[in-house]
Amino acid sequence: MKRKFTRFCSLSLVLMLVFTFAGCSASTPAPDKDSSSTPAVAEKKVYEFSFALHEPPTSTVTAQYEAWAKIVEEKTQGQVIVKVYPSETLGKAKDAVSMVQQGIADMTWVVIPFFPGQFPITEVLSMPMLGVDSSDTGGKSLVKLYEASPEMQKEYSKFKVLTFTSSGAQFITTNNKKVSTLNDLKGLNIRVAGWGPSELLKSVGGSPISMPPPDMYEASAKGVIDGFVFDWAGIQSSKLYEVSNYALITPFAAVPHVIIMNKQKWESLPPDLQAIMDELTGEYFAELIGKGFDQDAVGVENFKKLGKEVYTLTPDEEQKWQQEAKKIWQKWVDENKTNFDSQKVLTTLQDILANK
Repeated sequence: MKRKFTRFCSLSLVLMLVFTFAGCSASTPAPDKDSSSTPAVAEKKVYEFSFALHEPPTSTVTAQYEAWAKIVEEKTQGQVIVKVYPSETLGKAKDAVSMVQQGIADMTWVVIPFFPGQFPITEVLSMPMLGVDSSDTGGKSLVKLYEASPEMQKEYSKFKVLTFTSSGAQFITTNNKKVSTLNDLKGLNIRVAGWGPSELLKSVGGSPISMPPPDMYEASAKGVIDGFVFDWAGIQSSKLYEVSNYALITPFAAVPHVIIMNKQKWESLPPDLQAIMDELTGEYFAELIGKGFDQDAVGVENFKKLGKEVYTLTPDEEQKWQQEAKKIWQKWVDENKTNFDSQKVLTTLQDILANK
């Protein structure tokens, strides 16, 4: 009897185990032939930034900024998207710095002369007759100066500097009076940007006028200004060839720019994306934007098509302009030497330009 009971218990235990495993098998769904066995990968975070410009959307310079934005998106595989807002959509050019500080724009193009005294070391590039022959030269020279100057780096401690750029070589264009000598500038109201070229104009009896580019066409047409100091890219984008008659081609000045980014927005990027962005800024970015400014041939062609005159200084006269300009360089050195080593800054930039 005891043996039968033991057999019964053993059989019951076996049956219980069989049913238990059968139940487990039935409750486990068969693998879906259409589903992947690879675990789901979380989508990468996308960072979108606004970029404020004052140039019109049809400008060759705006086209280069948009090209850069596209490169950034491609190189970061869509994780960093830069949206360009031209034509002062987000704010005026004179408010570019505060726009970044207040978060109205994440990035912006800052025209240094619009902020007198705020970036004094950067202003050195605007010294007249310094030899900046193109935007490419000016931008890359400022990048190198920034890398070599801890004092200049302090000017931008509140921002992330993406790069420096400059205008193309700016020259004097006049409406009615042809300027062939320094004396011809006497009594003329000339729109100009920057302390250096303004001081040179004043030293020979001219009147420098500060004015944003969007206002220059109407001011020229109405005779409010007798001419302006500008480059071919600006003349082309604003159609200023329609209201001017004489273009004196001499590297009178260059206007320095800086591209800054809100520091907190920069720090929101993870290190791997920051590394990619660093590769796409500096001299790389300066060269790319320089291509938008350095399109002299198109501007010259449109100017000449309308029967306007394009000419240069005689060698003797150019020497006189150079001598007058050197007085302005020295004045800049003297006025800034108590705040930073202004002579060293000027000499360093001259060396950079000489070895471009």
